[in-house]
Amino acid sequence: MGTPTYDLISSTTLTSTTASVTISSLPSTYRDLVFVTRGQGSTSAYLTCRFNGDDSAIYNWHSMMGDGSLRLGASSASGTSFPALEYPQIVSSSNDFIGILNVFDYSVSRHTGITWRVNRASGATGLVAGRYASLSTITSVSFTLSAGLWQIGSTFDVYGIEA
Repeated sequence: MGTPTYDLISSTTLTSTTASVTISSLPSTYRDLVFVTRGQGSTSAYLTCRFNGDDSAIYNWHSMMGDGSLRLGASSASGTSFPALEYPQIVSSSNDFIGILNVFDYSVSRHTGITWRVNRASGATGLVAGRYASLSTITSVSFTLSAGLWQIGSTFDVYGIEA
């Protein structure tokens, strides 16, 4: 087996504020995708991601998080998106946020698995593991805040992993 390589597919740096960022026209030539998201919001907000604009109740996930004093876990067998964490203020104006979303086997006719590691500068960290119960190839991913706007300078990088 060869050593997997990461190819930068696209890099987006916001030059204006927006509540949602969609990365589309994803090529189907890689085995897996990795999305690296960094930035701040204009207010405290939850962050979700959705594939192909699909809001069907087919996002199955489990999450866990901690911040040194608080520990939480949550799950859904019929979500309409993947949450970064079930935790308030994961994205805010006073905290830098970084998220690394791994999307496995996204271009084959089977359910797609994900892991989403998230960290907030003030100390909260967590992991979401899930399954997108669709046989469709993933061609776009949207990162949406529940309130406020992504701030100028927030970045969204996409890498393809070759087998």
